[in-house]
Amino acid sequence: MLASTAWKAGNVLDRLSIFTVPIARLLEPEEVAHSLTPVTYFAGVEELGDEPPKFDGDTVIDMVLGSGSPYWMHVANSMVTGTSLVGWPGSMAVAVRDTVRDPTDDLLLTDRRLLIVHQEPNDTFAQRWAAPLSDIVAVRCIPRVFQAGRIWLSLADGSAVALCMGLVRKGPAARFCAALTDLRR
Repeated sequence: MLASTAWKAGNVLDRLSIFTVPIARLLEPEEVAHSLTPVTYFAGVEELGDEPPKFDGDTVIDMVLGSGSPYWMHVANSMVTGTSLVGWPGSMAVAVRDTVRDPTDDLLLTDRRLLIVHQEPNDTFAQRWAAPLSDIVAVRCIPRVFQAGRIWLSLADGSAVALCMGLVRKGPAARFCAALTDLRR
């Protein structure tokens, strides 16, 4: 069953309504789809279990001499791109990052699960990753310059990942976050 009431806002293009039939094939019996949103991953600072470089005496010397410093490179990257991933090999966030690699990937939100699906050339969809909603601890919008539709997914294993649902428009991300928050209540 498909329900896209959370996404109907004026004349917004509703992918779930357009792809009703192919998406229905991915659903379990009695499962209800609530949104289908294009998603991508922009690599930024990835904290893969290592602590950020420490500010130490060598860093001061690097600053004075004008040479590169791991500490300042980390600070600069964090300011420009933001943190894109907090996790470790095998964590849920790393699995999401490794799965969202194609411009035709979408997040499919149902009343039971969050799925990453891939749109095939013949307009069918293939499931690439799925997790029960209980594994999604929190979601929030965290826009950045040229990533207005950026969201932060906090996952049950303690990892987290940033995904982008729009470069200049924040509406799809805001609607997704609202729908997921409503379903988790």
